Amino acid sequence: MRSKKSFSISTLVSALTMFALTVLLTASAAAQAEKVLHSFNDNGTDGVDLVSALIFDKTGNLYGTTIFGGTHASGTAFEILAAAGGGTTEKILYNFGASGSDGTAPNPGLIAGPGGRLYGVTTSGGTHNVGTVFALIPHSGGSWTEAVLYNFAGGLTDGAAPVGGLVIDASGNLYGTTANGGSVGAGTVFELSPPVSGGKWTETLLHIFLDNSTDGGYPQGSLAFDAAGNLYGTTNVGGNSGNCSPGCGTVFQLTPASGEWTETVIYNFTTANDGFFPISGLTFDTKGNLYGATTQGAFAGIFTTGAVFELSPAGGDVWNESIIYPFGNNADGASPAYGAPVFDADGNLYLTTTAGGTDNVGTVFELSPRAGGTWEQRVLHSFTNTGTDGQNPWSSLVLDTHGKLYGTTLNGGANCNCGTVFVVKP
Repeated sequence: MRSKKSFSISTLVSALTMFALTVLLTASAAAQAEKVLHSFNDNGTDGVDLVSALIFDKTGNLYGTTIFGGTHASGTAFEILAAAGGGTTEKILYNFGASGSDGTAPNPGLIAGPGGRLYGVTTSGGTHNVGTVFALIPHSGGSWTEAVLYNFAGGLTDGAAPVGGLVIDASGNLYGTTANGGSVGAGTVFELSPPVSGGKWTETLLHIFLDNSTDGGYPQGSLAFDAAGNLYGTTNVGGNSGNCSPGCGTVFQLTPASGEWTETVIYNFTTANDGFFPISGLTFDTKGNLYGATTQGAFAGIFTTGAVFELSPAGGDVWNESIIYPFGNNADGASPAYGAPVFDADGNLYLTTTAGGTDNVGTVFELSPRAGGTWEQRVLHSFTNTGTDGQNPWSSLVLDTHGKLYGTTLNGGANCNCGTVFVVKP
């Protein structure tokens, strides 16, 4: 039986059980061709449990992370390589937890950087056991080494427990959030700047969350840049709504000016025909509108299992929010989590839910824009309890050039309920 280390972010477990009352909504569903590319195995070498998004390299190989498993039971970074005949093989790039200063529980996945490097965060481990930022460095012959770029310290002056993924700017600076740490323990937004000449990476705190009526708290999703270099993200709680305690969550903007960053809450979630408790990342469309998801919602006085929302800029700091799809009948999915929406060239939006669907273990779905500003939902795949399919996808999807969707599941698979990598063709 596999053993799991304790995980400090309670929502990783609790959101899987966020099933609320249903509403009378319907959605068109069509089964699509899904294929499990890899079932993870608790065998002392493979990884275990994924909330990781995947990324492609230039040759079509996939990269991601597992929270647990590997040689030290502290997580892995892996590569899925296309094999001859249409199959795939897995390669472990790095086993976390090799030393007392190494990070453990790499959570949201990896991003690509200059020189073929891959960057990511660990939610725990490191010098102070509250997480790290790391780089994976490729070498000739196919080997990889890891370098810890920064050890979070937590406490009143630094962040702790980075759960959301990283983003990178054109200068190679890394940006992310921590779910804890800061002056009231409600999380931070940080920037990590590369060394100028052989020195250390430098961390700058761009914002410390206050978790009160004017600010959000406990961010867990990835950030998004706009064309002007502003950063956007969500907080799980906080904000000025009195309908939730402590607040229903926010969407925030960070604007740089003269070396300083100013935070503005551009939307406060409520429970009045709205979603609430967002932990998702955000995505821009080509018109500058923001999209994300909430783990819960409330419509016509009935609590539901989440929503997909759109924020449209209206000038200045004003943004108008609309719910483009409220989950309701459980067959359409329930409780979308960390994943940021993904758009195809036709403007269709793709995302996963951690629960709902045929066997209540999650879905992959599509939202297509229709005339009059409405959106039509289609379930592309309902994960099953067959013993081979994945279950409970937590993260974003990635599209290849042929329109296929790739993702990961926290649980399920053919070996030990340890998670999968899958592909779905819409």
